[in-house]
Amino acid sequence: MRDDDQFSRDVADSQCDVFRLFVGKGRRISYAALAAATRIPEGTLKTYANGTAIPLHNLCRLLRVLPRDAGNMLIAQSGMSLTDSAEPNTDWLALGEKAGDFATKVIRYQRSGGVIDHVEAADLRTNLREMFADGAGAMREAD
Repeated sequence: MRDDDQFSRDVADSQCDVFRLFVGKGRRISYAALAAATRIPEGTLKTYANGTAIPLHNLCRLLRVLPRDAGNMLIAQSGMSLTDSAEPNTDWLALGEKAGDFATKVIRYQRSGGVIDHVEAADLRTNLREMFADGAGAMREAD
């Protein structure tokens, strides 16, 4: 058995899994809806669900419509994964300013009484939530 044959079978198996898990009645998207969104005939989609190789131009159409998890399954054998092509939108200056404000408040609260009370702690938690939300967005851009 050649490695190429096994690779082809693995690609076809992943492809069949995608259609089994994501496409059809009661799943993420119906065949009719996928056909309408991709302009790939429903009958052709069903042949892909049975393992017929997907041409690159139709793979690109599918990747635009299917959820990212499905797309990652389709290209898993390549060793790659999908990510958005949109430019990152993290405002690093604003994130740094929030971190600086947080650090300044901690120092000010500690110096004013030696202990951070429940009101000050609530204020700090609010700042942390904002920083973590912005930071999480920055981390998603890196994935």
